Amino acid sequence: MSLPSALNLVTVGDDIHRLILDKLPTVSSLVNTLEASAAIRRSFEPYSRSIATRVIENELPPCIWRHAVVCQMLANGTIRTPTLDGTWEFGIESCIQKIRRVTDAASQQTVSLDDAVAMSEFGIKAMYLAVQFAGGCFRGKDHVHQPLEESLSSTPMSAQEAGRILQSVYLFDMLASLCKNMTMEKKRGESTTRFARRCTKRVRHIQRCIVREMMSPWEFYQVIGMQAFFRRVVHGLGCSPSYMERVMPGILVGGVRLMHDILEKQHEPEKMHAFVGRLQEEALGRPTNAFGLIVSRGESWTWTRTKGRSLNEYRQLGRWWDVEGWKTWKLLEDVQDRLSGSGDEVMQAVLSDNLADFENRTDLWSVALWDSTRWGDVVRHCLGDSPPRLSHWSAADVGIGLLYNPRLATMGREWMVRRERAL
Repeated sequence: MSLPSALNLVTVGDDIHRLILDKLPTVSSLVNTLEASAAIRRSFEPYSRSIATRVIENELPPCIWRHAVVCQMLANGTIRTPTLDGTWEFGIESCIQKIRRVTDAASQQTVSLDDAVAMSEFGIKAMYLAVQFAGGCFRGKDHVHQPLEESLSSTPMSAQEAGRILQSVYLFDMLASLCKNMTMEKKRGESTTRFARRCTKRVRHIQRCIVREMMSPWEFYQVIGMQAFFRRVVHGLGCSPSYMERVMPGILVGGVRLMHDILEKQHEPEKMHAFVGRLQEEALGRPTNAFGLIVSRGESWTWTRTKGRSLNEYRQLGRWWDVEGWKTWKLLEDVQDRLSGSGDEVMQAVLSDNLADFENRTDLWSVALWDSTRWGDVVRHCLGDSPPRLSHWSAADVGIGLLYNPRLATMGREWMVRRERAL
């Protein structure tokens, strides 16, 4: 049977037009169809939101629909994001309540054509980043993490792991949007000590709000793993932690779109270096963003390092019960709880270095993104009696140190300049 001619499409009824539009696979095909036929465009207009919603649902994987809607509402300003010291009306609690209302009603949510176009473009960039992670999570700017590479070679990535990675890209963008206005600035007459304590107190509160009301702790930990990957690709591990904790949070809040623009240039090192250099200079011209402190394990027992609980005691943002994600989280929490002395102050002091070493190694593994079947590989590397290996620094420890002594960032930058000149 031949395809309908342009005349046929003009003369058939509106209901046929809408039926055709509903079945289109992508938003770009919807836009092209509307541009090609004024008659179809007229049929589309009265039902624009429902049709645009169905087409973007056709395009996006079902497991990230909730995530995609929230990311778009944060991007277009429908959900207003708070400052670090926001009041109740415009603070973190209010923002997270709005996000939960959206996620709880996501299956009934409709979007405009403009929003669908933006969600489609965003989805392409998010998928690009997920693919980059899946193929290169064991690589950084200046190293290859061989234990993770070997694990993925011997046990290929599962479909659940791939889905978890894509969801985590969206979750990363949510938290980037949530934190974009959370800068840390001294108030007039405020001492350094009072300033640092105020900021860390707010960070603790925000972290608790996120893992109690917005997403599960393992989803939050997945974002930590994802942003650690972006850090490794952008600046590697052989740089100044103090300088990077000054500039990288201000870059990371650019979210998926900016990370996509950076990683697109990774095969052209000179272009990437120049682009990142400009972003770092811009970040230095702004107050330090709290993203680095917030999207971290935090200090002491803020939201992690406790005994893992049962699955139904947590509140996930994703619609499916991620049993494997929860299993990995429970395994991780039990080890961290043991290494932290299980609340005993004397044992905490004795074991603190062991805990820090374990946690900083697990960041290289992006451990919360994997199924529990990969846990044996993680433990062999992170708890084994092996020579010192590369590891991430603690963003919380370094970030809090900068609150007390911001000059550390300047010293770190000077060290990096001298190192580059020597190379």
